[in-house]
Amino acid sequence: MNSKLIILLLSGFASLALLIGGGYLVLDDFIQPKGLLFEGIVLMSLGLISGLMITVALSIGQTIMIFGQIMEQQVKIQQEMREMSSRTMGGTDLGSVLKRMIPPGASISITDLETGESSGNMPSIDLDVIKNIMRGGKSLGIEDMGLEELEKELAKAVKKDDYERADKINKAIKALKNSGDENNEEDL
Repeated sequence: MNSKLIILLLSGFASLALLIGGGYLVLDDFIQPKGLLFEGIVLMSLGLISGLMITVALSIGQTIMIFGQIMEQQVKIQQEMREMSSRTMGGTDLGSVLKRMIPPGASISITDLETGESSGNMPSIDLDVIKNIMRGGKSLGIEDMGLEELEKELAKAVKKDDYERADKINKAIKALKNSGDENNEEDL
């Protein structure tokens, strides 16, 4: 038998014995007064308190056991979710996480940020792609672009013979340069 069960049974029997013994002394003192009424009440109270303590201990023990089972189930569910995500997404390493973040058809490369050129065997970073990813795949409007982005867009529009867009971009570049000149004059 389990030692915890034996201790629980012994304490239950002791509690019951105290309750019965104290009750006997109280009843006996009512029938034939011997002056043991107080002792009987104390024994009954001790039996009752120890019985209640056993009941509370059992309830707490069951709660802890249930909590342990819930934790085990939660760990199993998390492991299954990790396995499912690694099967469907192609792994849980950093490379696969980054691949999931990049929209289809986009590419990211690393650039020497000081010179703007590729350094050694490291490919160049396409900052527009990174900005596009950070915007959630949405492209910027002409009014949201900086000077460098506008110049790139102008070159692309001219290359595609989209002269209407090129005209809009050119006007935005001029407006941006004019606002930059006004800010420089204000700083002086």
